[in-house]
Amino acid sequence: MALRFYSEFSTERGNTWRVNVIDTDFSGTAEEFSCAAPGFVLSYFGGKDVFSPLMPSTCTVHMMV
Repeated sequence: MALRFYSEFSTERGNTWRVNVIDTDFSGTAEEFSCAAPGFVLSYFGGKDVFSPLMPSTCTVHMMV
């Protein structure tokens, strides 16, 4: 298992995030990719209990290699 692609981006608040794409059959050098607009779609499908240890969610990443 090796790092195949990676990308970093910053939020409007100045937080930096990194996206790593892992490939179990890859053995070469990692390549940088760009997150495409609009970037990320985050969803939350949980209940009203904010203290629930399990919080259903989804993350869709649009990227171009």
